[in-house]
Amino acid sequence: MQPRFSPHLLVKQARFARVLQLWRAEGLSTTAIAEQLSIDEVEVCNLLEEAGDTCHGFERRAI
Repeated sequence: MQPRFSPHLLVKQARFARVLQLWRAEGLSTTAIAEQLSIDEVEVCNLLEEAGDTCHGFERRAI
């Protein structure tokens, strides 16, 4: 039996990998990453924190 892959999960994994590449290898800011990937900067920070990195230069605001 073949494992089932969720398209949503594959998209998240690809986005996660791209965020890390832009952050670690290219040294882009969270703002630049968010703009380049057309996602919210908070999501960029959440992904970085999930990877164990600290989100520098972005102050989380209470909603």
